[in-house]
Amino acid sequence: MKIINNIKAIDVHIHFGKGSNSYKTQTHELIKSMDCLNIEWGIGSSLESLVGNYIEGNNFALKQVLQYKDRLKAYLVINPNYIDDMQNYIEKNFSSNGFVGLKLHTDMHGHSPMSEEVCKIYDYASKYNLPVLSHNFGSYDIAGKIATMFPNLIMIMAHGTSRIKLPNTKSEIQSVKALAQSIKNREHFYIDTATSVVPYGANELFAEIFGTERILFGSDMGFLDPAFSIARIYGGEFSEQQKQSILRENAKQLFGL
Repeated sequence: MKIINNIKAIDVHIHFGKGSNSYKTQTHELIKSMDCLNIEWGIGSSLESLVGNYIEGNNFALKQVLQYKDRLKAYLVINPNYIDDMQNYIEKNFSSNGFVGLKLHTDMHGHSPMSEEVCKIYDYASKYNLPVLSHNFGSYDIAGKIATMFPNLIMIMAHGTSRIKLPNTKSEIQSVKALAQSIKNREHFYIDTATSVVPYGANELFAEIFGTERILFGSDMGFLDPAFSIARIYGGEFSEQQKQSILRENAKQLFGL
């Protein structure tokens, strides 16, 4: 199998700032890792906005992308506990041209992925064509329900390919197939590859069931080492065109990079 390394990758799932892991998390160090792995663009959110003050965290993320505006873009983290002035907050931040989508971490913010407040965020994002990267759209079954309820929502299911721990486990495969069936006629449902576990064949399984065009490369860089995530694509059982799609073309088209 030929392993190519000349794809200028786009990583759709990175983090800025210190979190529980504090090794090489300064932004210039992230850029160094990106250069080493031939990652042209990184799209991310601040860890502070997920685990602490989301406003300060978003402000920090914006500073990073404005400093490295030819390498980084950001997701605006929306905390569903504070959505009374959500529209003004989103419009104000998107006027900076640094943000390209919204980020949710419903677990951290104490909500289910289908709470009333979270559904208001989905509804807003649907109306304004804002991609939503969520750490947790719930189980495969719940993600399918959200996709059905909000057919125009641009959904990126973070860690999607890692949630099936054993690709040969019948029950999990059936859940994945059920989700694929529920979104087969729907545009803009994606799964990213960010993971802290590495089940054999999981990325390939999702490519087979969903189609390569629905998979986006994500590494969780800033929290996890991106090298093993990108190696799973280069060393996976993919054609060169499939690698190109996962590592670059799908995200390039989605985010207009």
